[in-house]
Amino acid sequence: MVNILHKSDAVTLSLHDEIMDGLTKPAYLVEGELRDSAWVIRTADPTTHINAKVTFNFDQVVSPWPNVRSLLDPEFESDLITLKLMIYYSLRPKPLGWNKSAVAAKDTFRRHLAFIRWRIDRGVRSNADLSSAWFNEFHTSMQAGARKGLLQLVPRVQKVIEAIQVGQLVLEKNQRGDVAGEKFVRLGATKSCRRPRLIASRMTVLQTVGLTV
Repeated sequence: MVNILHKSDAVTLSLHDEIMDGLTKPAYLVEGELRDSAWVIRTADPTTHINAKVTFNFDQVVSPWPNVRSLLDPEFESDLITLKLMIYYSLRPKPLGWNKSAVAAKDTFRRHLAFIRWRIDRGVRSNADLSSAWFNEFHTSMQAGARKGLLQLVPRVQKVIEAIQVGQLVLEKNQRGDVAGEKFVRLGATKSCRRPRLIASRMTVLQTVGLTV
């Protein structure tokens, strides 16, 4: 079920809603509206010609515990708009668009989300505040460790491990006794909850806590 970002039509439109309402809903958006916090896009793969439905969930954690924040938070409205417009226009025909399928657009989504998380991790409030020096830092970090190299991992991992050790942070478990994947994701600890059993080990916690890239 798709969650709705917008409020009643009786209230003043946010910048996000105003921009989304000014766009034409594309045929490939088969579930959800442009205002919504999730899009389901269906396109034909250019190689296999098989139709594929891909979900784009914009409710993404952009900063880790203890200051967990979502891309849907009002302070990140500009980033949400930018990411949505990037996906929207990337699927337009050439020369404006560059993605031929929803699968390719999902990679664009992941890459830009990693960029947003890097910028927030560095304490830079908006893209307008980025300088050539920040560009060089981004480039160096990416070369050093790919997407995982973009984030300052040691301090954030240490915070979570210490919080677990002193009982300040308790990892919720499901009915089977495994760490609850969805709850763990909302800590900004991992981008996926497909394998929550693995998170139970100390080594996996060290590897995944804060690696939201």
